[in-house]
Parts: sequence; C-alpha cells; structure tokens
Amino acid sequence: MNTAFVQDYADVEIVARQREAITDYARNHGIKVDAWVVASDFLPESLNTGDMLLLEKTFRLAKDVRTIALLLERLLNRGVLICSCEDDLRFGGESETTASLAELFGVVAKVAEELRSQLTKEGLEDAKAAGQVLGRPRGRLNKRTKLTGRGEEIAQLLKNGYSRNKIAQMMHVHPNTLNGFIKKDARLSELIDA
Repeated sequence: MNTAFVQDYADVEIVARQREAITDYARNHGIKVDAWVVASDFLPESLNTGDMLLLEKTFRLAKDVRTIALLLERLLNRGVLICSCEDDLRFGGESETTASLAELFGVVAKVAEELRSQLTKEGLEDAKAAGQVLGRPRGRLNKRTKLTGRGEEIAQLLKNGYSRNKIAQMMHVHPNTLNGFIKKDARLSELIDA
C-alpha cells in the first residue's frame, strides 16, 4: 500500500504544495497513491512491511527532530519504505542498510532529547543565576483549570440529578477538583444547596 502523508496546516497553500510535490513524484516514478493521510490521523502501526510512505520532505513528519527520528526508526523497523519526494530520498525497504538507518535514527532521537534536556537545565540555571524567580509564585492559583469554561455543562448535569462523583467521572477530574470548582462558583453552589 502506498500512503501519502501531508502535514495539516491552516494555510491551504502549504497543504496544496505538499500534495503537488507528492503527486509529481508519484507520477514521475510510476507510483500509484492508494491513500492520503494527514498528520493528526497518522498511525505508524497502520503501515506494514513493503508499504510505502510518501512525504513532501522528511521534516514534515513531526514538529521536532527527536519525534521525526523516533517515527523514522519505528517505520524502518516495520519494513516501510519512506520517500521524501522533494529531496528525492528513500529510506528503508529491503536494503541491508535499513537496520543501520533505524539504529541511527534511534541514536539521533536520544541525542536530540539529551540536548533539549541539557539546554532546558542550562536555561533554568541561567535564569536562577540572574535572580529570576522560577515557577508560579506561592499562593497564586492557576488562571485556568480543567473545568474552566464548563460551568454551564456542570450546572445542567446538576439540574438533571447527576451526583457530583458521576459528574467528576464524566469530566475526567477528581471529585475534590469538581467540589472546589463548585465552591468558587456561586451559581453552582446554589444548585448544590437547593
């Protein structure tokens, strides 16, 4: 199966440019595209040995080097042939270098993760050394919570007779989180007291 991968963007021109590059590459190489998939719907597990993944450019696979390298490693280990159309590059397939490439991408992912971690630590140390106070000040509450903007929905559920435990379960929060939210909202508190 030959799958064309397009990174989904709000900018229609970028998406059209990706589609055009993949279509041109497929036409020039005699490849029939069986399916189109956008990044938000892409599952590497949906591809199997011998399948082909067509991309405009390799960097479209993900938003950072580490994730790109991890995806490439997973796809190569599954025996997927990856074609970067704009660069005219192919990774994987039946070649002997596929295992080496997969291992290389795994190493690149680890290096990228370690580099990001190290840069974050250094940035925090520099901020501390400059006298900057890190984190949220003591006693200050978050401006947004998991339940922010869901007051109407909670009110309706309370009016319909749902228990607070059931509502918390439906909202995927701890009952104490819901109780605290209700206490802060006078309208919801009235519904409980009534």
